[in-house]
Amino acid sequence: MKDLQFEEALQRMQMLQLSKQCISAFKQGKVWESEGYGALYEVDDEEQKIINDFEKENNALVYHMIHNKFEFGECYSILYVSQYKSEWLDDRNDIKDGYALVYVKNVTDDICSEFGSIAIRPSFGGLVRLQ
Repeated sequence: MKDLQFEEALQRMQMLQLSKQCISAFKQGKVWESEGYGALYEVDDEEQKIINDFEKENNALVYHMIHNKFEFGECYSILYVSQYKSEWLDDRNDIKDGYALVYVKNVTDDICSEFGSIAIRPSFGGLVRLQ
């Protein structure tokens, strides 16, 4: 299943117009994150732990994160491919419409962490969360 999830993640990354460097890093097993107006960074050890925990708990594959600081906390919007192949077409259609189903990890107040849909747009090879 991980091989299928990996191929699906690559397709989504291309749809999202993520930079070639970001996609290349993912192919080598490294996830990058977007901040601000689309600036790209390789995740640090603490962020990698968030990814590892999420993947293990949900049998999912994380391919990108968006890092934001809001008045309600510091959040990571985790873009992932679920284990449920039947959901993938809907996920790709959402991406075409400028939305992504994500898990938002609120590291300031974990009780506020949740699955949901966010509006996104490509910017400078990364992603910007619009809402």
